[in-house]
Amino acid sequence: MKLAQTPLFILTLLVLPVLTLKAEESITFSISPDTLTDLPSRWADYFGTHYTSSTEDAGTVWNTVRSFGGPHIGISIDANENAPVRTGPFTGKEIQFDLSDFHPPRGQPTAETLVPDLIEKNFTAIYLTTSIVRPSHEPFDKDRLYWAVRMIHEKHPSASEHIVWQIGNEVVSGHFDPKGVWKKRSREDRQPNQIKEDNFFGYDLAWKEDYYINDYLAPALEAIQRASNDVYNDPKRIQTALGSMNPYNKPNLVFLKNVMNAEFDGRQAPTLQGKKIADQIDYLTVHYMTGAPRSISTLQGYYEDYITTGKVKGVWITEDHGKGGRGPVTILDRSMRYLSWVASNTMNATQTRLCWWGENDRDPGGPGREAATLMGEFFQGSDIHFGHVPIGDGSAYLVSDGVDHKLTRMVVVLSNSREISHDPLKLDMALPSQAPTDWTIRGIQYSSTEPGKEFEPASTVSDQTIHIEMQRENPEPLILLIEAK
Repeated sequence: MKLAQTPLFILTLLVLPVLTLKAEESITFSISPDTLTDLPSRWADYFGTHYTSSTEDAGTVWNTVRSFGGPHIGISIDANENAPVRTGPFTGKEIQFDLSDFHPPRGQPTAETLVPDLIEKNFTAIYLTTSIVRPSHEPFDKDRLYWAVRMIHEKHPSASEHIVWQIGNEVVSGHFDPKGVWKKRSREDRQPNQIKEDNFFGYDLAWKEDYYINDYLAPALEAIQRASNDVYNDPKRIQTALGSMNPYNKPNLVFLKNVMNAEFDGRQAPTLQGKKIADQIDYLTVHYMTGAPRSISTLQGYYEDYITTGKVKGVWITEDHGKGGRGPVTILDRSMRYLSWVASNTMNATQTRLCWWGENDRDPGGPGREAATLMGEFFQGSDIHFGHVPIGDGSAYLVSDGVDHKLTRMVVVLSNSREISHDPLKLDMALPSQAPTDWTIRGIQYSSTEPGKEFEPASTVSDQTIHIEMQRENPEPLILLIEAK
């Protein structure tokens, strides 16, 4: 769709034309309830991070932490001689540990302080069962997991609203290594060209699929459900998530589909024999799914297959950015693509959320956390409204805190695109009636090779419209923060 015959055009944000800008044209956002999607949850509710033990950014930058307290947090000792002796409900063996034994390998902090903190600050922690019972050839230690989960929830009953137990991490990859074959491989054997569909990370995936379903997932669920029933008189009160997968390649796609369609055989979990996996978990978890439209299409399929059908409460992305991320440019690109998908289905933060991993790394363009913090602190926990328009090979995104007279803050993100980098670049912001007319505007041009550069674009206001004109130095993501004075 081309509108070259007119010097100015309005992009209605619920319509998705593909436009190529000419030098005399401008991007115009029309801000109203008809053109922006009202997202059901706040900015921080949709996003999370990893490993922190600080609650400073809770409620502004994020509301979820995977492994709150540090990497590999869990029960890292076999027995605490000072703890009371407890009897395992499955084998009758003696178990000795208490909440002070739930900690990262460095020893601190422990669940004694972490769980009260996350409850007080009202955010979600995702804890991995693999840091309590590691995958191995040994029978799954249900007694150990049962008491670890039960002690936390018995001491803090409201933890059921704040903790999700994730049963495995990247279970198709070498991270989930019950035979120990991957960690024994040489560096050369770990190269991507050695990762084949019939020998994925050293495993026959048919064997691994059966192992994960019946020798790890099933006993873990049985232990958690037993603890949940003993604490709450409800086996499903404690929340669980399927082990994460990376469904952007065929082995992961097939593995996930097979697992979600499978039934337990009961060999390690008799109470689950014949039951469907999809009926026993709360969340499907995936990794690195916002980097391209193709993976967003996969997410949409999971939304339609599992959320709309009521099989799971949500599809959560429990890792993104990663080692391959490039700092703020990646955070802006992927957060906007993610929110565009969220808005297209009007999903709330129970149905979906995204946890950054690796955003604190010192990339040449700066740490990704810079952009994540900037966006979270700018909206300060307010309601958010979202609009998205594809333009050529890129996109223009708008996030606002209102669509009427309550409008006080807006963010415009121009994605990586060579077709919206002409000089000068013009934007018009058509404001709702009775909205403020006095605004401050600052921009940041980000780059993957150097820190972001702040600038102040030229702007005027007339006829209830903000007119912005600026230079764009490179085609990488650019952000405008627009705030009422």
